[in-house]
Amino acid sequence: MMRFMSRLPGAFFVVTLSIILVAMLGLDTQGVAVLGNVPSGWPTLALPSIGQGVFKEIFADASGILLVSFTSGVLTAKSFARRNGYEVDANQELIGFGASNLASGLAQGFPVTGADSRTAVNNAMGGKTQLAGIVAGGTMLVILLFLTSPLAYVPNTALAAVILVSAIGLFDLAELRTLYRMSYREFLMSVCTTFGVLVLGVLPGVLLAVALSLLWLLSVASRPDDAVLGKVKGLKGFHNVADYPEATTIPGLLLYRFESNLVFYNADYFKNRLREAISAQKTPVEWVVIDASPVNVVDVSALNQLDELRSELADEGIQVYYARVKRNLERFFNPKYAKGRRKLSKKYRFQTLNPAIRAYLKYQKAKGADVPDLDTIDPDIAIPVLAESDLSPAAGSVDK
Repeated sequence: MMRFMSRLPGAFFVVTLSIILVAMLGLDTQGVAVLGNVPSGWPTLALPSIGQGVFKEIFADASGILLVSFTSGVLTAKSFARRNGYEVDANQELIGFGASNLASGLAQGFPVTGADSRTAVNNAMGGKTQLAGIVAGGTMLVILLFLTSPLAYVPNTALAAVILVSAIGLFDLAELRTLYRMSYREFLMSVCTTFGVLVLGVLPGVLLAVALSLLWLLSVASRPDDAVLGKVKGLKGFHNVADYPEATTIPGLLLYRFESNLVFYNADYFKNRLREAISAQKTPVEWVVIDASPVNVVDVSALNQLDELRSELADEGIQVYYARVKRNLERFFNPKYAKGRRKLSKKYRFQTLNPAIRAYLKYQKAKGADVPDLDTIDPDIAIPVLAESDLSPAAGSVDK
């Protein structure tokens, strides 16, 4: 019926036919499992009575239902929204789930969510708008009041067939192939999550998926990309010398960028990578200027690491400065401490990298180095060098 008469409600015909066959042939007396007696009438509204002991027992199960309902409902909604070309507001969906669960709890019903099997059945039958839900709810109410007797003859195999046939549409092999071509890592996570649900069960499988996602995010955030910055002729701004071998740098000045937030699980990595960058320079480094523009979050552990690093490098004759530090980083600390910290570190900060370069050149000029006239420097065009013979490209050669 789905292939040749797709406009007809195949599930309705299957269930109706199965009821007629069970009733006429007495299949329920011959070992065919059926739904059995379904109570009729209006649901009774009542506040649940939960004692302290019972509350402790059901809290873990309720938390599991909450997690499964959240992930299943929202993912199902987004999956079918993408398939049918419309948008879903996850917050609005969760508000709907909450209101429905409050009503279901008062009516002594089951937890409510956007079940993938029922959604698949609805989608297979052509339900596309909210009217489908209203019609389904009204139909169920009519059946609950007047037609519960025939439901006793519904065989479990008919219900299983309806769900299985409809659930076939949930297996999106084309999307899985696309995921395989795009990212082996995410493809393996998808496969592991699927087998986790099948082998461990729904709740452990969902927890496994959450754990895998967190591990992946931590692995990426703990070892982010970084860059030693230089200027490229014809391009504005500063660029990674690994991407542009022709980029030029100033001898003794290291411009460094860490492409992530600075928190406890990557602070050591940041420190080690910066030291490696310092060691890799051909000319001994005197100043390090850290481009902090990618940093949106910083914690106490990272802040302590930065202070230790500045102290260690100062003992080696290397000064550490910061550029493009965002003021919103202060929101992670107490206001009084943040204000004091800002005053204390003001002499170590520059608004952008260009003022930092000019300050370094002034520092070198004060030492008697051959520095071009600072008023003639256009930082948007090129990095000035201390002397023509000291031109120090990041890699390769440069036409002086």
